[in-house]
Amino acid sequence: MFWLVLSGFYNLCQGWFPGPVSSALNAKKIMDNDTLTYLLKGGHINVPDRIAKGIWPHPPLKYKSVLEHLARLIEVTEWFPCDLSSGKEGVVIQNIGKKFICHTLNYSAFGAPVVSEKKQQEFKTSKKAADFYLKWDLHLPGDLDSWKVIK
Repeated sequence: MFWLVLSGFYNLCQGWFPGPVSSALNAKKIMDNDTLTYLLKGGHINVPDRIAKGIWPHPPLKYKSVLEHLARLIEVTEWFPCDLSSGKEGVVIQNIGKKFICHTLNYSAFGAPVVSEKKQQEFKTSKKAADFYLKWDLHLPGDLDSWKVIK
């Protein structure tokens, strides 16, 4: 029964998505580092673009792998995902050498220029700062733009 449903979905998808759907349905490619970084910064990739990149359908991502990727990234970046001037609400990580500061910003109902709450938390390792960001800004393990991130 499951195979009939999947087969019907496959036939339906061939008319909706450009390019060879059969290769995309058989693909189990894990996403590349640039795509993962884009998603960790809050980006979105629609299904036709996922198919074109060969990353759909996609298996779940391991939290540990995502954590290690982000930890390596923030070790070589001064700000992640952006600096404080961008007006991003949530967690922003600042690398100041031997420590990492997670700035948590909440804006008032009047908009980005008016900060209603600002907290800072200092971490001695990039891994702990990355873990804080993943848990408190992206709410992982869980859903990252429909990729399941599992423990």
